[in-house]
Amino acid sequence: MTKLGDTKWDREELPNKKHVSHADKQAIAEYYQAGLKTGRSSEDLLAELADQYNRSSRQIQRYIAEVAAGEAGFKQKPYEETHHKQKMRELARKLMQEIKLLPILNSFFIDLNVKRYFRHELSLVINEGQEITVKLPIEEEENMTHLYKGLLSHLQTSNFSKIVDDIDTWKEKMANFLQNCNRLFTQVNKELETNYHISIPVGDKGKQLGFTPGFTITICADAIEHARGAVYITDDWYRCEGVKLICGAYTIYRGSPEESDEKLKHYESVHKKMRVECAKRKLTKEITEQSDELNNITTRIKQELGKFADTERIPGHCALCG
Repeated sequence: MTKLGDTKWDREELPNKKHVSHADKQAIAEYYQAGLKTGRSSEDLLAELADQYNRSSRQIQRYIAEVAAGEAGFKQKPYEETHHKQKMRELARKLMQEIKLLPILNSFFIDLNVKRYFRHELSLVINEGQEITVKLPIEEEENMTHLYKGLLSHLQTSNFSKIVDDIDTWKEKMANFLQNCNRLFTQVNKELETNYHISIPVGDKGKQLGFTPGFTITICADAIEHARGAVYITDDWYRCEGVKLICGAYTIYRGSPEESDEKLKHYESVHKKMRVECAKRKLTKEITEQSDELNNITTRIKQELGKFADTERIPGHCALCG
């Protein structure tokens, strides 16, 4: 804007000066900005407003600058976040902790006739057809249900809407992954019984003699990691403690006092052989691919939830918003 020189209006007291209110100053500033947008020159607009309000062009400039400064100060007012939106941040971070993969050794269930399993904070519901449904703790806490729905609404009504679809996909794929893990567990059990007359009990309480579910679980877990190309179980995982055969942290066989070391060594050989054979199964490779896909989805959900929780102003809205 061209700077105007002193005029008699600046040096002399103007006759019949009328008070210029804040509303007048707002009108001056709006008229001036609108005029500039139409292509009119700053000088013409200032002259017109000076004549209308009986003020100098320089004073009109000051009014315009005053209004602009006031608007800038209003815009810079500190953002005060409501308690509700703080809860949305907390809930997003809580959800980040619940979206996770199970350790492979905890991905096998001995009895699918049980209606509920709890694994590392995941709630797994099994229906009469032995189909698994994955539930998150945040979905089932009575005092959290309304807040969780609110969080989903904030995500859906913002640029984070894809997270909601990804969470549904994650639960579905996790259920399919666990279903396949238990299919593999069942297949290996049947093969052990058919080829080696090894029977794995259901509902083992850690007391009875014979084979334990850990015998099959460690075979399946090692096969999945082996199919991925990882070294999981090595020979030094095996040891005998009295009449117990142990693999890693798992007791896989409990013998009677009269059983020989040769018998325990035989079962160790069977276990090693089955690990290798199981790794070649089509189902094992499918489980490995599912695990990798789940890992990618899990990482993506956590990253996006982290961004949502760290956003300066929580986006979206829900029925609970004030």
